[in-house]
Amino acid sequence: MDIFPIRRPPDVTPETLVPDLSDGAEAGLYLALFELVEEGLIITSDETILEVNSAACHLLERTYPELVGQPLGDLFPSEAAFLAARGALFVEGASRGSLTLRMPNGERRHLRCLSAARVRPGLHALVLSPDTGGLTQPLPPRPLGDKVWPRLAAAVRQPVLVTDGSGRIRAANTAAQAQFALDGASLVGRPLAGIDIDPATARQLPGPHAGWQVLILPGEPGTADRAPVVVHPGDGRHRRAFASFPFPALLCEPGTHRVIDANGAAEAAYGLARGELLGETLATLQLEPAGTSGRQQHRHRNGHAFDVDLLEQTIELPGGRLETMLVHRPIHEPSPVERFGGELFVLNADGVLILDGKQRVLAVNPALCRLTGLTRQQLLGQAIAALFDDGECEAIDLEVLSTQGRFETEALLRLADGEAALCAWQFVQVGKGSGTARHCLVTVRDLREREALRRQAMEADPVDALTGLPDRDGLAGPYLDLASRAREARRKLVLMVIDLIGFHRINAQIGEEAGNRLLAGVGERLAMNVPDEAAVARIGPDSFVVLAGGTSGTDDAEAIAGNLLDAIGMPLDAGPTAVHLDAHIGVAIGPEHGEDLARLLSSAEQALEAARQGGMPIRVFSPNDAVDSLARLSLDAAIRRAPDRGELALHWQPRYRLDDATLVGAEALLRWNHPQLGLLDAEQFVPVALRSGSIDVLGRWALSHACEQAAAWHDAYGCDLVVAINVSARELSRDGFADELLDHVRQYALRPDLLEIELVECGQLPQSAVAMSHLYALQEAGIRLRLDRFGADGAPLSLLRHLPLSGLKIDAQFVRDLILTDEGEILIESMLHTARGLHLDVVAAGVEHAAQRDALARLGCHASQGRLHGAPISAEAFGRILAAAFERR
Repeated sequence: MDIFPIRRPPDVTPETLVPDLSDGAEAGLYLALFELVEEGLIITSDETILEVNSAACHLLERTYPELVGQPLGDLFPSEAAFLAARGALFVEGASRGSLTLRMPNGERRHLRCLSAARVRPGLHALVLSPDTGGLTQPLPPRPLGDKVWPRLAAAVRQPVLVTDGSGRIRAANTAAQAQFALDGASLVGRPLAGIDIDPATARQLPGPHAGWQVLILPGEPGTADRAPVVVHPGDGRHRRAFASFPFPALLCEPGTHRVIDANGAAEAAYGLARGELLGETLATLQLEPAGTSGRQQHRHRNGHAFDVDLLEQTIELPGGRLETMLVHRPIHEPSPVERFGGELFVLNADGVLILDGKQRVLAVNPALCRLTGLTRQQLLGQAIAALFDDGECEAIDLEVLSTQGRFETEALLRLADGEAALCAWQFVQVGKGSGTARHCLVTVRDLREREALRRQAMEADPVDALTGLPDRDGLAGPYLDLASRAREARRKLVLMVIDLIGFHRINAQIGEEAGNRLLAGVGERLAMNVPDEAAVARIGPDSFVVLAGGTSGTDDAEAIAGNLLDAIGMPLDAGPTAVHLDAHIGVAIGPEHGEDLARLLSSAEQALEAARQGGMPIRVFSPNDAVDSLARLSLDAAIRRAPDRGELALHWQPRYRLDDATLVGAEALLRWNHPQLGLLDAEQFVPVALRSGSIDVLGRWALSHACEQAAAWHDAYGCDLVVAINVSARELSRDGFADELLDHVRQYALRPDLLEIELVECGQLPQSAVAMSHLYALQEAGIRLRLDRFGADGAPLSLLRHLPLSGLKIDAQFVRDLILTDEGEILIESMLHTARGLHLDVVAAGVEHAAQRDALARLGCHASQGRLHGAPISAEAFGRILAAAFERR
């Protein structure tokens, strides 16, 4: 199912209300979901706005028709600003930043922007929110008409009118316009009393504003506002017609809808004989109450549900008595081709046109209009020969097309400005049968960029001075060469983007000269460890690209990437010392992930970002990454708003010394008071935040508030309470982490030895030079470091040797087994023995029973926490515990 319902090609002017919705109510549902996003959401092609939500209209001070279908460049102060932003967002793949946009009154507004480039080919998503630092005055009120109701009205089949508080029509969907034989402009503004309608027959819903109403009228497009009266299917011809009617039909009493007759099709539909159907009511046949018309589910004899599109008609009997006939209308479930074919035609980045049997244009997509500079109306009806430049039409081999059904060539396309563009043409005949002309599907791909790259590669060979490798501009030549050879050999082309982890920190530590030697060494190692058909380039300060041709696909790509990681990880000489480096690698495979260098590079960079987010060394691009990127952006935005909105809190779990039951510490546990979902535990959102990258925002907030609260308690009660805070490996790998934490310690005059950092999921920490430097800086300052969940998650024992620890925390799963099996006690005893040998104190987590506490004390464990001692509670409640335990006399 597509996430973004594209309802009309962007080169077609939208209707007065909204464009028509080909996807029906399902598309309306997606539009409603758009409205639930509080940030401005824009779905756009490279140049044209395809969809916006109401928040975007509000931020941009424009109405829906003033945005949808309009050039994206109109939002920017200048064409240069638009081209720069488009390059950064859609080509380079920048995911976060700010934009300066032009308001209708000429003023400029700074907005924060999250971007998901190419969520589908040629389709991008932008999430806009106010840049409060750039606002000189409050935002204007939201435009009155930009609400979800009118757009949902356009998605339903029934006639729908939207009226304001004075009773005038403010909007009418396509079905209503058809019913009253008036266009939208003629209906909007009329008093409701001025049209032939009985409001009592309409379903009335609250409108988008106070006093407004949404009226759902009975009937279908092209029908009157009341169900027609038909002749009773009694005896004779009418009875035979009723019995043989191909669609299920039920004759019912009015009001009660009790069945008094049924035809053969109804018997087959319900699996019930006519005699069994008689006496049933519509309510007993329905799976759940759903009215007397429209889409609903009915119950078969065997219990399963089936879909019904019910039509209710009134039948007049002799003497004026009325009965009701219910007819099951056919339900057409579109095939995948029918469902997505139209969107694929519209969204295709290449020009596409359909020819009739006489080689005349029947249909064109927006990309061909953009390519030629001609409108759809100018292209329709043209002979295909008119699109070729002079003499180029001879390139079409009609005989090959007729006999083989397809034909490919390169020829010049005539443009509106009189120029010509070299394009790749593909003709495919579609349709079957004799006696009818077959249609032809033509795809036109612009080759000007390819030719420009080829010329650029021939004219210059840009080289990175430090490594001697090609730079970003110099990739064009190797790419064209390897891509051409891969196509000829029917093999795959692999592009990898390699990012050195924490190199800027290493560079600062060892000096620029030594850092340059490292980069040159990395480039040399990469060049020595790539396959024969490969090229290496340096595209950024600590980023490289490897192009490898002649591969079979994913398996070869992962094998090559693994070899490169091994090569990078070998010690590199940096003067007096050797340095170990690590990297993330994003992999894209052509042509599946991109049919040109820019798209392939963008896909690899998206895969690289997914590798960073997930803590993976290698990530092969998946289309799901592009689709999921919008969800990550939405979650990222929600979490980043949480601190400013006061939605975060710390709960505290007490920790007691086992030999004398003294309160010695407390662990800070993060909670999110979500506005819709209520209070969430950390395990419900922190794992997602780790993947999305927003864990840094949560971590900064938690560290600051935990230090502030600990200092307040120490000052109030004069106690030596140790406060423990969980920190992930990702946070420790962030530049400046140790400095930030020590700033908090100094700001709140907190004793460093009363602060403890619990290291979470830290199996890879020794491989991160940045993280290890932070750990040693914290240890030197006197802050305690404890390994969390010791014994779980497969963390190697070598961590105890490499990390500067002061203690361990035994995972709750081992505490649960302590009193259940002999093996459970042996495991904990061995952990305690190891800790004593390394002079580490031990805390046990998850203690729920007195027997567990007593066994831990007997084995020599120092302290414990768990529900036996107390569940996590608010700071206010924990303060009362401290008052009872430490209040000064």
